[in-house]
Amino acid sequence: MMWYIPALQYIPDEIKDYAQWVVWNKQSDVLSWKDYRRGYTLYHPRTGEPANVYDPLTWGTYEEACEASGGYEGIGFVFTKYDPFVGISINHCRNESVLTKEVNTLMRQVVSYTEFSPHEKSIHIIGKGKVKDCPEIDGYWCRGNIAVNSWDRFLPFKGNTILQVPIRNVQPLLDCLAQTYKIEHGKPENAFEELVFQVIWKNQRYYLW
Repeated sequence: MMWYIPALQYIPDEIKDYAQWVVWNKQSDVLSWKDYRRGYTLYHPRTGEPANVYDPLTWGTYEEACEASGGYEGIGFVFTKYDPFVGISINHCRNESVLTKEVNTLMRQVVSYTEFSPHEKSIHIIGKGKVKDCPEIDGYWCRGNIAVNSWDRFLPFKGNTILQVPIRNVQPLLDCLAQTYKIEHGKPENAFEELVFQVIWKNQRYYLW
């Protein structure tokens, strides 16, 4: 009988089909949830051996991760160049129980599966798309409170959903982020973040589904 956290059933089925799942524990000596590489210890869900984002042999299926999840703090997905998915993190966007106006606008525009991060102060938008024509931010990049996980990265899943909808194309948003990065590269992070939300707000009809 498979043991799993009930909320995990809300994760969209299409990402469950990829055998790119791990289980994790939070590292007690790391204070920031922002640094996913140092902030989590990953394990193969079937063997319990250490896992890493570069070695597919250390990942398992969604079912294996759920079955093992009772002995760990959670399950997570490893993004690669060969799957269609991308994970967009908006950090520190929740004041008590209220999301910021900019993030609410963003979610209404992209309308793709979104859940709270494990500490519930950030959100994770799971979409389809890859960063194009901007090699400086291939794989992973972070500016201000916005982070994009394209490949060789991991995101924890809890099933604590905000938008329980299918995973949809977010390529227009990624293109917007890449273009803004090129324009604002080298400027303060908060300036980049503010400009991103300004561009999205001005072009919200373009992003609406």
